[in-house]
Amino acid sequence: MVRTAETAMRLAARALSQPDTLGDADCEDLHGGLIGQPVNTATSIGYVAAGVWLLARTRRLPRGSRGVAGAYGAFVALSGAGSVAYHGPQFAGAQLFHDLPIVGMLGLGLGVPVVRRFRGVPMIEGALGPRVWAAAGLGAAGGLAFLAGRTGAPTCDSGSVLQFHGLWHLCTAGAAGVWGTVLWPLPDPAEDRSSPAASEGAAAGAADGAAEDESGGGR
Repeated sequence: MVRTAETAMRLAARALSQPDTLGDADCEDLHGGLIGQPVNTATSIGYVAAGVWLLARTRRLPRGSRGVAGAYGAFVALSGAGSVAYHGPQFAGAQLFHDLPIVGMLGLGLGVPVVRRFRGVPMIEGALGPRVWAAAGLGAAGGLAFLAGRTGAPTCDSGSVLQFHGLWHLCTAGAAGVWGTVLWPLPDPAEDRSSPAASEGAAAGAADGAAEDESGGGR
């Protein structure tokens, strides 16, 4: 029993271990006190806002989609909270808090279309093409901002209030929000429920609900 407790403590310490300072590679100057990188901390709230908005809209989704869509929204919001912890107070475990929700967000955001594909339903509705391009465009812009905001990059100005890493936060938060509407579009009350688009949306909701049931049965 004692050996098990010691092993658990070692594993916990390893999981919580992190560098003395975080965000060194993200250009912005590190300050003492509660907020290590003010701009990168403030822009992290974009994920929280996107996640809360996604969570709020789940109540208008088909019942079978609400659980998975809600989990995705929660992971988006938690990614923001973890990013605030990472760039702000940087307490013990902040790096783990930063990384784990991102894994969940990406896992659901990319995994749901794959599951739908294997279940024989459309991964996304065809009418949502513009939103797909919007999410892709925001993601690409965010990727460029990420590279421009690396410490040592020619575009890095560590003392500026305009931080490219902060722009990365805002662009990818927007991409995550738009992608959530692509995967789980709101039903159109005026749409004929017998139309192909409506049938595809209902099938996707049923597939999401089946995935929830299977995951619940395995718990």
